[in-house]
Amino acid sequence: RRALEDDVFDEYTVPAGSDIFISVWNLHRSPQLWPEPNAFNPDRFPANKPTPNEITENFAYLPFGGGRRKCIGDQFALFEALVALVVLVRSYDFSLAPGKPEVGMTTGATIHTVAGLWMNVKPRSKTPAEPHSNGAAVLPVSPLGSSTAAAAAPKVPVGAAFTNGSSDTAAAAAAAQAAVPTAGKC
Repeated sequence: RRALEDDVFDEYTVPAGSDIFISVWNLHRSPQLWPEPNAFNPDRFPANKPTPNEITENFAYLPFGGGRRKCIGDQFALFEALVALVVLVRSYDFSLAPGKPEVGMTTGATIHTVAGLWMNVKPRSKTPAEPHSNGAAVLPVSPLGSSTAAAAAPKVPVGAAFTNGSSDTAAAAAAAQAAVPTAGKC
């Protein structure tokens, strides 16, 4: 935001014309706002509570901004990320590739990794899962937009994303069929 006139926030004077930025990265990792802010804690936002957002977390959590200029696609983005995660984790085992650079973060227009995220990706067994505890059948995942049987699901649904970054989909399919994990930069 740009200050239209001189203003004072607590002890900070903001002259007119100044650009003001909120560092969401720092906000989400502030020990003043979050206990153990850098720890992975799935219980931080319990599933039986409202979806965390700027209102439920008193503006300490702003993944989609807040107020009048909040992202209007926030609920769709959360749902889309959840579905993508379920499809991938159901079909593949992931582990960090040994001997690759540590996963460091940097900022620019977006927050991203310094040297990529090197992973070993191995297709899971095609053994059918046991029925759900409520008796419902567990169906195999079918590719999006496919009218074929779910059994024809691709071994690498995201193409070459798990290869060395090339666009060679044949190499991606060959790597996915291998019994041993293939390291790739995601």
